[in-house]
Amino acid sequence: MAPSTLRWTVLEMFTSPTIRIYGPTGFIALYPSGSASPTYTWSAPSSGETISGIALLNPTQQGETSIYALEFSLDSSGFAIGGSLSCYPGYPTCVSFGNSSGETGGIAVAQSPGGSSPFQWLAVDQYVPGVDIFTQGQPNSQIVTGGLPEFITLNSAGDKLYVADGFREHVVEYSYPGEQLNTFTPGGASVHGVATSPAGTFH
Repeated sequence: MAPSTLRWTVLEMFTSPTIRIYGPTGFIALYPSGSASPTYTWSAPSSGETISGIALLNPTQQGETSIYALEFSLDSSGFAIGGSLSCYPGYPTCVSFGNSSGETGGIAVAQSPGGSSPFQWLAVDQYVPGVDIFTQGQPNSQIVTGGLPEFITLNSAGDKLYVADGFREHVVEYSYPGEQLNTFTPGGASVHGVATSPAGTFH
C-alpha cells in the first residue's frame, strides 16, 4: 500500500477528554496517514455498549475496508452481555449481528471474505472462557482456554493462535485450530494484549 493511501484504525474509549481503555461508551476512529486527527468515526448502535476489540476484514485491501467489532454491556445485575458488530465505510453507526455471548475481548480474522477459503473470524468470550470461531457456512465452534482471555492474534501463517490471559498473566500459544503448545509468562507484569511479527515472533 502506498504511503499516500495508508490508513490506520484505532479503538478509542472516551468518557472525558482523557482516553480510557474501557468506558460506558465507545467508538472507532479512522486516522489517515500522518494525521493526528480522525477523519471518520463509527459508533456502537446503543448507548451503554463498550467496544472491546476491532479487526479489519481485508487488511491488505487498497483503500477502505469494513470492520468487525465486539461489544458488551452490563445488565441490571452487573453481568456482561456481549455481541458482534459490523462497521461499514459511509455508515457512522455499526450494525449489530443480533448474536449474544458473554463479556467480549479481542477479535481476529482468520480468513478474509472473498478468498479461496471460507470466511472465518474469532472472538473472545470470557464466559466460556475461551474463543468462539465463526466460519461461513459451517457450525460455530470454540476453543476453551480457561483463565481470563482478553486479546488474541494469529501468526502470519494462520496456524498458531496466541491468547493473552489477564487473570493468569501469561500468553498461551495454540496450534490453530488445535491444542495448547506453549505458555509465555513475562514475570511480574500484567498481560492484556498480544501481537506477532510476520515471522511469528512473540511480543
